Amino acid sequence: MAAQNPPLHVIVLGAGIIGLQTAVFLLEAGYKVTVVAKNLPGDVDLEYTSPRAGAHWRTQATANEIELAQWDRETYEYWLSVVAREEASRRDGFGVGDSGLKVCVHYKPEAEGWSLTAAALPRILLLVKTHTSGFGGRGLMPKPPRDGPNPEISQGAQSIWWRNVVLNFKVLDPSVLPEGVYFGVTYSSFCINPPTYLSHLVRQIETAGGTIHRLEIPTKGGLGAAMAAVTDAVSSEPPFAIVNATGLGAMALGDKNMFPTKGQTILVSNESPVIRIRIGDGDPRVDPELSQEIVERCKELAPDILNPDGEFEIVSEQVGFRPSRSGGPRVELEGVLSARGEKPLIVVHCYGHSGAGYQSSVGSAKKVLRLLEEQKMQGTAEIRERVG
Repeated sequence: MAAQNPPLHVIVLGAGIIGLQTAVFLLEAGYKVTVVAKNLPGDVDLEYTSPRAGAHWRTQATANEIELAQWDRETYEYWLSVVAREEASRRDGFGVGDSGLKVCVHYKPEAEGWSLTAAALPRILLLVKTHTSGFGGRGLMPKPPRDGPNPEISQGAQSIWWRNVVLNFKVLDPSVLPEGVYFGVTYSSFCINPPTYLSHLVRQIETAGGTIHRLEIPTKGGLGAAMAAVTDAVSSEPPFAIVNATGLGAMALGDKNMFPTKGQTILVSNESPVIRIRIGDGDPRVDPELSQEIVERCKELAPDILNPDGEFEIVSEQVGFRPSRSGGPRVELEGVLSARGEKPLIVVHCYGHSGAGYQSSVGSAKKVLRLLEEQKMQGTAEIRERVG
């Protein structure tokens, strides 16, 4: 895309996965971009969720959630291109490169409301367990749970919308399924090293001429006051637009639909991170009982990386809070009046991705870019009048 002359200035609020990925695409499209955030890659802060993520591609979108599915598809395809470029530069096969992306395994049994994932092998293995005991068996497809099959596979593999998106998709033969499992597939996907990938995005931003400012975004007075304070700090005049990628910070800026979802992760040696989700738990401390439960479940999933004593070599345990939102992510345009009472600024909100931030980051960032491109075509003055 041709560079703008002079380039239009966009301020991105937030330096998590959503804000940084969005900034990269805006710079590639020719915008002048300034990222403003309290926390930046390398920081360790409970409020900074992205570095603590499990970070893998396993879509959470249903077949009816067309836009969310599209975001996940676009992210998968984009990551394939990134890994391919890195592989071509090394000529030694797939693996972790400068981006922190790696083709990997995701193993996700589903039962009784819990969600567990682990990454350790070259492909994803998705297994669906029964909700009741006694349905296991080798050689025969076990019966589905009494409350009906998982909606994602209500009609077998044909119900899986992403079967034609991922590489190497294959339905597993019932004879190879573990006890208690009635359906399974394998496919190629991604695991991400979050700190490395975030640093990779920062390098892309800086190389493309973007700037990053560490600034605690004020929340008293709402988004209008925050925009005025940020603009005063980084620009001599109002920007063309502001991207609100504040994640959980959107709660303090007035979005009452936002809520935190606690996630607890364990990082072990041999690249086998595991994660389990609990909704509504606001305790910032690591739950030892939950950690032990995660470890015991994952011993069955990755026995090849246990030490001689049959245990994982635990590197660290983390707690983070995902930016969840009732009604799903908010990615839309709004005209917001700043605290100085000027004409409304163009704001594109992009937050509330919950646990899907990484896997939908590319798709939602591309939507932000499309929204701004549409507004740019209409002229700044006309836009501010219309959206205000």
